[in-house]
Amino acid sequence: MEIKNNATLEFSQNALGVQQTQVHCIAIQYYKNGSKQHHQHHHTYIASLMVSTSLAHRYSCAGTVCGSGQVCKYSHELQRPYCVLDDECANILIVHNKTETWVEASVEYSKFVVYVINYGNVAIKNFWIGSDDCTLQFRNNNPTVNGGELWSIQFDSFHDVFTLPTYVTSIPCFGSHSFGYIIKGHTTPTLRILGVQTSTSISTTPEDLKSFQQWLSNKNTYLNPSIDIVDLGPPFGRSMVANTNIKKDEILVEIPKGIMMTPKSMIKNLPRFIIDWMDEMKISRTDQQAIAIIYSILHEDSYWYEYVSILPKQFTTTVYFTREEMTQLQASPVHRFTEMRLNGVHRHYDTTISRLRFGYEGGEDDSTKTKTKSQLDAMKEFKDDRYTLDQFKWALGCVWSRAFSLSEEDGGMVPLADMFNADTVISRSKVHPKISASSPSLVYTASQDIEAGEQIFTPYGVYKTLGSGQMLMDYGFIHEDGSSADSTIVTVAPIPPSEPLYDLKRHLMQSNGIESEEFTITKNKLAKELFLFARIKSINKKESDQASAHFMSTQRHSMLNPRNEKAALRLLSNLISRHLDAYQTTIDQDNQILKEIEKDKTNTNHSSVTFNTINAIKLRLMEKNILNSFLKSINSIRDIGGN
Repeated sequence: MEIKNNATLEFSQNALGVQQTQVHCIAIQYYKNGSKQHHQHHHTYIASLMVSTSLAHRYSCAGTVCGSGQVCKYSHELQRPYCVLDDECANILIVHNKTETWVEASVEYSKFVVYVINYGNVAIKNFWIGSDDCTLQFRNNNPTVNGGELWSIQFDSFHDVFTLPTYVTSIPCFGSHSFGYIIKGHTTPTLRILGVQTSTSISTTPEDLKSFQQWLSNKNTYLNPSIDIVDLGPPFGRSMVANTNIKKDEILVEIPKGIMMTPKSMIKNLPRFIIDWMDEMKISRTDQQAIAIIYSILHEDSYWYEYVSILPKQFTTTVYFTREEMTQLQASPVHRFTEMRLNGVHRHYDTTISRLRFGYEGGEDDSTKTKTKSQLDAMKEFKDDRYTLDQFKWALGCVWSRAFSLSEEDGGMVPLADMFNADTVISRSKVHPKISASSPSLVYTASQDIEAGEQIFTPYGVYKTLGSGQMLMDYGFIHEDGSSADSTIVTVAPIPPSEPLYDLKRHLMQSNGIESEEFTITKNKLAKELFLFARIKSINKKESDQASAHFMSTQRHSMLNPRNEKAALRLLSNLISRHLDAYQTTIDQDNQILKEIEKDKTNTNHSSVTFNTINAIKLRLMEKNILNSFLKSINSIRDIGGN
């Protein structure tokens, strides 16, 4: 990275009408990097800002006013003096990204997203960001959030400055705020922080994060010093962000397998009476991990307490969807699967807790005198009323969204590694996991060079390609370009006993392994089993002998005869059309909805269009596209056949 500019900034409180605030002189460095993805432009400006904490005893530096603790230096690049902070100070990182350019009514527009990250020990109450270039050219002279030109920010058009929106009271230490804007033209403005208002009280790294970092250090876990754990807010939460450049193949983290929450380490690090009782009560592996998480959060002296304390309290997985967000799934099979999973959570909680509390399912056991001391201790532990359904649901959410396999025999939660988020665009992942059953540690290295200020993403679904529906249910997001495993499910009505040739059709289906009324249609793949079902279903009496031989042969996936094929294709066309009609919106309508959301630049965290709603729309659109593509293939074959 090259230093683009290093300059002193002057700021007048009276010019902006700001009263009774602390506004600080800033030494600023700008960095630039560029990349091109999906035919869109991405230029990043990163400003590393050192903000003084006092305005007392200000003095002049060749016409420039410096703050307390600052020294005056001369810049040969700028050919003038500038102020540099020389004391303890707050540290802010600004990441400025151009994410898209387009032409509308012969006018070129560019979209920018800005992250403001507070690395210091002082909470930021407000900032004033202006452009070092000409006045920003918005679509309207007085842009507003509702105008779709900016979001999550306020803009003072008189002074041409951005300030924090009213709903943001402050940016805490290791917190962040993101905003965006759209202007005319393709040139990236040089944004400049003109002033910062800090809190009068000193804030520090959150205690839970501090304790977690100390815990990692005590367990001989390595975190590259070029990486910070930063809270980027929804939907990312605490994330891994580079504070300096990282070269390809550098080690990012190295985590001893002994601190991972796997079945093997649970035996070692949980009380023996807990493990023995869960085994005796035949608690499933996943439920055992959930119980281990709850036990750990309830006991400050437990082995994993510092780890489970920093786990997110809410998820964007479908079991956490609101009722309104669930309706946005429309006819998606994920709607039904989510309801099944929620019912399963309730059922597992009831049976698991009953067993652990009373020694069996159903009710209170009055034969506790026959139990050993360790069994009684375990039962007493689980009778704690803090083992609630909500805690169980949360703990399962942690397991589903954060656990992964280390080998065929072992897998589970991995402290620190699970703070790497996945990008919706798979190609932006820059982490290479190195997992070996024989190695004592899990090692993550950089698969590409990583720029300062960049969030470091890891690929999800490395060992098994997951479809978008599974990704949303387990991890709470969908890859922007989808997945090669994307699929949807088509449900057929069971063949009634009154149907002609019922016995023959049932025999042929069972012989070919068709036992269910549900068929999976995967993107860009031929649904062979569904075709086979339709062909068997369409057999008539005249061709029954031919069908009996054909569908039991190695040629069973080929056409029986022209008449049967036409009938099967007609059946499939009607079936897929009915499934498409079950969705309340069309493909074109969904595309338009997503286009309007993008155009309006709605902040999904502070509006009616939530992150979950957008994912639900994307998922149902993906499913409709798979069905529509399959329907087009069927109808094209019918057209060739003259039917």
